[in-house]
Amino acid sequence: MGLGQVVHGMAVKMGLILDVFVDNALIAMYGKCGSVEDAAKVFEIMPEKNLVSWNSMICGFSENGLDHESYSLLGKILEGEEALVPDVAMLVTVWPLCAGNGEVNMGMMIHSLAVKLGLNHELMHG
Repeated sequence: MGLGQVVHGMAVKMGLILDVFVDNALIAMYGKCGSVEDAAKVFEIMPEKNLVSWNSMICGFSENGLDHESYSLLGKILEGEEALVPDVAMLVTVWPLCAGNGEVNMGMMIHSLAVKLGLNHELMHG
């Protein structure tokens, strides 16, 4: 992860840290390297977040065994705290967590949401 931190430092030094695409790449990198705390720091200070930002953070939490945090971020989107609509990528990240944790009700809610959003065909046959 040392090289990733160097890249992050260069992004800060070059004034690129406020670019949503750079921030999304940093979140994904930190999540994949197991440094979800650093990913969360980038996510929190982002002035602009898009669906990729949220998906990257949810995936980072999920990949690092922080299932509750994944559910929590999805909940913020579903509660309308953000002007975003979940996509298939987001739902397929959270759905396996439901199965692995025996969260049948949550899994059913995600399936219902997929149907409501017209994503059920993609979700089931991806």
